[in-house]
Amino acid sequence: TLVPEEVESAIELLAWDAVAPAAIRALCELAPAHSRTLVRHLLDQDEDFAIRRRLVNVLASCHSPEVFDGLFQALNDRRFEVRYRAGRALSGMADDIEGLAIDRERVFAVVLRETAVERGVWESRQLIDATEEETSPMAAEVLRNRVSRSLEHLFTLLSLVFPRETLRLAFHALHTDDPYLRGTALEYLDTVLPESVWARLSPLLEGSEVPATRTRASAEVIQDLLASRESITIALEEARRRENP
Repeated sequence: TLVPEEVESAIELLAWDAVAPAAIRALCELAPAHSRTLVRHLLDQDEDFAIRRRLVNVLASCHSPEVFDGLFQALNDRRFEVRYRAGRALSGMADDIEGLAIDRERVFAVVLRETAVERGVWESRQLIDATEEETSPMAAEVLRNRVSRSLEHLFTLLSLVFPRETLRLAFHALHTDDPYLRGTALEYLDTVLPESVWARLSPLLEGSEVPATRTRASAEVIQDLLASRESITIALEEARRRENP
């Protein structure tokens, strides 16, 4: 067990792959009392990249408004993995912070930055520290090897301001080969997202064509998506069987 005087030294150990897991566990025990120090290192762009991305895992257990704000600031980090992990941590703690008010426009501004990249960059984003045990608010086991990390991150961010389960269904539907399910997911996004966000996101999605004229209200599309839950699960399983016969 760490004593307070060893926190700074333990943070430095996060840069070493061999001892990083032990350092993370030790820091998690003291994180609530030393969250300011941890956030300061996280937001220091001169800090080692390995330390920054692993500090997110430490801070993810501190469900306080101050840590939430620090992790939100980390969404500006220059490295995708730090931003990805910060988004996932924010989504995981948002419901547990009483009275938390999330600025929708601030979230949309982050989403617009994430989509302001070339398609090659969007499609090539990967994680260095990914492990089999880690889960995401959006992904499912059947998507483990075919998920777009960029798209997953984007949906995780949007789950801060839209219902998480509905977004998760739309995310899954987009990864099926069923035209109707994909179309329903695209129509949902087209009806709920701000026009500026949808205009940036739609070119990054394959087969993102939706009717030029909206014929259904948002509530109707959402109801259709929720009713398709079982069909989406079946379609994902079929896609996995085709990929791994």
